[in-house]
Amino acid sequence: MFNDPDQGYLYQVRCDGYYRLWKWDGKAGEKGVATSLIYWKKSSAINAGANKTNRLGVMAKDSKITLYINGAELGSVTDTSYSAGFFGVFVRSGGTTDYTAKFDAMEYWSNP
Repeated sequence: MFNDPDQGYLYQVRCDGYYRLWKWDGKAGEKGVATSLIYWKKSSAINAGANKTNRLGVMAKDSKITLYINGAELGSVTDTSYSAGFFGVFVRSGGTTDYTAKFDAMEYWSNP
């Protein structure tokens, strides 16, 4: 049985070509604690704008988390806060009132 997600890593991509990685600990403090691991960075590898498709990837091996988009490596960080868990997606508009997000495939592979 799955529990409500209350902690983990979040890889976020915006329509204007920026990305970031942060971790969330909903068990800390009264309202939880969010910590930026990679602060907002712009990347030309992100297909920015409306009606664009982007393929996101994350490789987590030992304590290293590496972010990818459209086959390009964006950056990596080392963090030992969470050593196991599940993965999923989230969508947040951030103020845009007319937007659509579509997910057509999710896959994972075990590290050798």
